[in-house]
Order: sequence, then structure tokens, then C-alpha cells
Amino acid sequence: MDWIKTQKLKLQTKTNKFQSGEVICVLGKLYVLEVIKSNKNAVKFFENNLLIYAKTQSSPKDVFLSWAKKYLKKILPTYFQKWSLATGLQVK
Repeated sequence: MDWIKTQKLKLQTKTNKFQSGEVICVLGKLYVLEVIKSNKNAVKFFENNLLIYAKTQSSPKDVFLSWAKKYLKKILPTYFQKWSLATGLQVK
């Protein structure tokens, strides 16, 4: 239990700077972050790498969060349905 509390505290105090070489967890899997300057914003996964293509004026963190929001809107209904059937509870 002490180990779990320690790990939880580490995660809560860690802030990602979204710089190349940093390790980031996405849906339970660890990826090495690579920030690439580009003429368009995009997020791609390649093997164990998370590639963030960011325009010069764009923050890599903002690019990632925008992608994550769209991705979660796409996948969460499936999870809501699955757990709604399992628990009998409905998500509003």
C-alpha cells in the first residue's frame, strides 16, 4: 500500500513539458515523445514513439491535448456502453 501511495504521489506531482525524449503514458502504454516542427499540427504513433507535429506557433502540449480530446470523444462511448451493461448504471 505504501508503494502505491508513493507512485500515486509521483504521478500527481510530475508535469510533462512535452519535449523530445520525454516519456509519456497514453492509455496505459509508455511512449518516447518526439516533437517535430511542421506546417500542420498532428499526432502519430510509430512503434514506441509518440510523434507530435507542431506548427512553429503551436505548443506541442496544446497539439496533443487537442488530439486527445477528439480521440477520447470517439472511443469513450464504447467504454460507457460496456460498463453501463456491466454495472446497470447510465452515463449522462
